[in-house]
Amino acid sequence: MKSGSSYGTLNNHRSAISLISTNTIGQNDTIKRFFKGVFRLNPCFPCLQDLTKKLVILLALATGQRIQTLSLIRIQNVHTFTDKIVITITDMIKTSGIGRQQPTLNLPFFTQRPAICPASCLQTYIKTSEPRRMSNVSNLLLTCKKPYRAATAQTIRRWIKDILESSGVDTPIFNAHSTRHASTSAALRAGVSLDVIRRCAGWSEQSATFANFYNRPVIDSNPSLIGIEE
Repeated sequence: MKSGSSYGTLNNHRSAISLISTNTIGQNDTIKRFFKGVFRLNPCFPCLQDLTKKLVILLALATGQRIQTLSLIRIQNVHTFTDKIVITITDMIKTSGIGRQQPTLNLPFFTQRPAICPASCLQTYIKTSEPRRMSNVSNLLLTCKKPYRAATAQTIRRWIKDILESSGVDTPIFNAHSTRHASTSAALRAGVSLDVIRRCAGWSEQSATFANFYNRPVIDSNPSLIGIEE
């Protein structure tokens, strides 16, 4: 530790010694206590940035919600069931009002393609971000650098733009809000009823917003989803 060796480096040394040692190094109580101490002194966490960007693009496409709504997801409002994750939005949003329902986001587990399953990605994110989560920050999405704060809508838009750019999407034409156009238009093209689209995206039953502004042709420019490989 005096040489500044990280937990990962020391763990590699332990693995190498285990290959030639007749003793069960990994089960030794003293060794296990030592590595727990090393981890506490010099934590080794995976980079959150890629996982965060993957999660926000999947949430944006899977829910069709505004970026503002995604920024208001709170960790205590994420409820996990055997077949899905349900997220309730309790903060005031653009469409909040007397007699209007707050959004509820439903994320079924997409077992056929787990690499692009929003619910599974969300579970991984919550587990990975837990060591960085301060007790006074209840927002789900955190910034990727110290000090770890709640990610603003502006930050989330920037993350989505980064993903679009890296996927070859023409960002002077398409921006973070385009995910709302793309997901709702693709849902209609796939046979989802207008009533379901309105309800999931947060429009009222009488709203003509989707028909007037959001129902657009979907351009298939990349066979992989936003550059996310399985």
